[in-house]
Amino acid sequence: MKQLRYNIPKGYKPWKEIYADVKHNYRLYDEAHENNLQPHQYTQEVASAFVQLMWVMEGQGKLYTISKDLMTAFSNTDVSESMFEGISLKSDEEAFCLLPPIGSLVNSKGITLDWIAFSMTDKALDWDYKFIASGNYKVGQIFYNWTITWGINNGSLVWDEKKTKSFHQKDQENSRKVRNLVMQILIAQRFYPELFVQPKYTPGQGFIGKPKEQSPIIIGAGYKLQKKSDASGSKTAQFRRGHYRNQPYGEGRSQRKLIWIEPVWVGI
Repeated sequence: MKQLRYNIPKGYKPWKEIYADVKHNYRLYDEAHENNLQPHQYTQEVASAFVQLMWVMEGQGKLYTISKDLMTAFSNTDVSESMFEGISLKSDEEAFCLLPPIGSLVNSKGITLDWIAFSMTDKALDWDYKFIASGNYKVGQIFYNWTITWGINNGSLVWDEKKTKSFHQKDQENSRKVRNLVMQILIAQRFYPELFVQPKYTPGQGFIGKPKEQSPIIIGAGYKLQKKSDASGSKTAQFRRGHYRNQPYGEGRSQRKLIWIEPVWVGI
């Protein structure tokens, strides 16, 4: 199996630790195979994460990092559940692994989620699109797995309550954070592709046959958070939250696009 090594910038989970997560997941699948079990019967929560991370490691998928400024902006932007009416996302299957800045995505127990594996399809039986986000985290020597599943049905976001286990029901606030972050990345792919920057490929050093190092795609590499001074004389600083506007365009205004009204940090 061909494997790539990624040169992860400082401030994100190191590649060797991501690889350790994948090895842990692989061991679970190996044990499941030895016991003649289907993967979803043995460890349903890590199924999506395992497949996508292996896909990235073989150089067939996408590995993203997101800049601190853009992560902050997305975290302070409202995502309405009904804003996707008439919006077309990618028409083929999509998958990626996302590394948010360490400490920027924390659940209700104060545990940082350092990576998210994601997949989508427009071939869902009951919905226009189906999305799965999953991953795992480690507390001491114990691994915990999570997964959430949602979709778009008739232009609105809906949860798959039957398959969204061990995360959404116990930590609904963080489920919304993950969902809203992923949806904004999909919106950026569709309407703001200039936010995605691919650094140049860097060959690895050392022995012949050593895996090459590749830099992840950076989302928002040059993005700067909007800031504005407060002329009212207030001594407190706060965000004026962002949102999206579903706007008709094109011939006969028959098409739709999402316009991002960015958040603004208003302070002294």
